[in-house]
Amino acid sequence: IFGKQGAALAPLFREGAAGIEELKARAERLGIIVNETQINNVASMNDAFDLVSATIQGIIGQVIGNLAPAVTNVTEELLKFVETFNGAQGTGGTGIANRITETLFNGGEYLASVFDSFVANFDGFAVGIATSADVFSAVANTFTAVTESLRAVFNFFEVTGNLLLVGLGKFLDGLGSYVSSDLQKLGQQIQVDANAAAQKNAREAEAAAANAAAAFGSVFSGETAAAAGDGAAVKAIQAARERFTREQAPEFKVSANLDKAAASLENYLKQAGDGADEFLKKSQETLEVFKAQAAEGNLLPEQIKVMNGFVDQLNQKLNQEIELRQQAREETMKQAEEDQKRIDGLLNKSNAVSQLQQDADAVARESQRVQEQLAAARQEGLTAEANAAAARLAQLDQLGAKLEEQLQAEAQGFSDGFGKAFDATTKGIDSLIARAEQFGTVGDLAAQALQQGIQQAQDQAKDGVLTREAYDAEVGRQQQLFNERLAAA
Repeated sequence: IFGKQGAALAPLFREGAAGIEELKARAERLGIIVNETQINNVASMNDAFDLVSATIQGIIGQVIGNLAPAVTNVTEELLKFVETFNGAQGTGGTGIANRITETLFNGGEYLASVFDSFVANFDGFAVGIATSADVFSAVANTFTAVTESLRAVFNFFEVTGNLLLVGLGKFLDGLGSYVSSDLQKLGQQIQVDANAAAQKNAREAEAAAANAAAAFGSVFSGETAAAAGDGAAVKAIQAARERFTREQAPEFKVSANLDKAAASLENYLKQAGDGADEFLKKSQETLEVFKAQAAEGNLLPEQIKVMNGFVDQLNQKLNQEIELRQQAREETMKQAEEDQKRIDGLLNKSNAVSQLQQDADAVARESQRVQEQLAAARQEGLTAEANAAAARLAQLDQLGAKLEEQLQAEAQGFSDGFGKAFDATTKGIDSLIARAEQFGTVGDLAAQALQQGIQQAQDQAKDGVLTREAYDAEVGRQQQLFNERLAAA
């Protein structure tokens, strides 16, 4: 790693091998080194702990099941703790999250300061390791620096953990009021211990960080040195902290809310145009005034409260308007789809009529041609050709009549033809005629009148007198007359 200077140190390491062995033996005597047997014992102990843990978990599950009704009520205490939490970093769950973030920044700053000390003193590393004693001192200081750094960060996390333990203490305190006074006392004691532990962890964290910085300084310079405190890493962490703190400030939040509301309002006004809500139109000027005041800073709590209230009202109105416009768009799209289907149906109907008309015209032209063939064959005395032409003409006459009937049915609204419509009517009155048999002669007369009325309506439809709508109405009228005749029997 250290080139020629490092190679020159090789004899020194070899000569110090005996010293290293002695150091190892001394470490074993002092109990610093853990042998394989002890490691195996620890593994066995871990297995035992796993079994005990599983047993305890089973017991806990049963206990929780028994305490479920009480726990349902007591959990409100924990929620109340979160909701009522009030700290410098905020309130409620947000305050707790910000407190944890603050802890991360604290730990990050200490690690960054140690890193800056590492960089600042790196040039003195080769000078610091001049003898075998310095080598061992450097190794020891390195381990000290690492462990003390981890201890510092650990203690900062412990502070946050203690904060959450306070909440757990409140939870157990409330649960104990339902279950046991001992459990209640335990919850109260946890709160006291957690607060005391938080203060202790804070003190130990600072001491550990100082030790880590001094140890790193000793590794590189051979002298006790404090962390640089103004290196690039520290500045980066401090900048992140400043940004976090700034973004948590009420002034920053209200400014961000105003900017977001202004952007949403501007987008709405562009889309709404002249149809925009009057309150929202006037709100744009109010937002600009508030934004200017927020940019100047030094807002009073009353001003922040008014601004936040206005933004809430504005956002609520915006959401209502956006929802109404969305509903209107959906209704318009739905109507457009229905109109499109209706138009497509009309077009298809027109296409069907057009196709029928083309077919009828083709049949008429073919009939005219066959008639000419028939006349020519008869004039020349060609009997076989004349008979074939006559048969062909008869087929064309039937086909033409069928097409004409279909055209007439389409024109009157019978899109499926007269036949299907009339068959559906016949099936519909079969049950009525069967019921008429129960009324004897009166029933027979009513059934005959119904059948005659239906037949008359069908004839009128074929003659072009009744459209499909008029035909259905006449069928309904005949059924009503039938029911009245039976009722009078």
